Amino acid sequence: MRSLRGPVETRTVPRTRGLVGGSAERLMGVSSPATDTSRVHRVLVVDDVLATGGTAKAAASLVERIGGKVCGIACLIELGFLHGRDQLVGHDLFTLIRY
Repeated sequence: MRSLRGPVETRTVPRTRGLVGGSAERLMGVSSPATDTSRVHRVLVVDDVLATGGTAKAAASLVERIGGKVCGIACLIELGFLHGRDQLVGHDLFTLIRY
C-alpha cells in the first residue's frame, strides 16, 4: 500500500465476467490521484487462489483498461486441474503452491 498525495478522484468502470452458467456485470470503483495522469502505474495483481483464472484475468483487464501496466500476477495457491493458467497467457504468473 502506498500513500497518495493530493486530491483523489473516483470513477466507476463496468466489468462483465463469465461465471459458471452465465455472467455478471459489476461496477468497480477506481481511485487514482487526479494530478498524476501522465505516469503509467505498474501493478502486481495478487490473489489467494488461482482456480479458473477469471478473477485474475478480470483484475488485469481492469488495470489495463484504466491505463495501468500489469507487471505480473501472483497467487498463493494454484488449482492446476482447473487450467486457470491458460486464461492468463501473456502475463508473468507466479504461484507458491500448486495442486
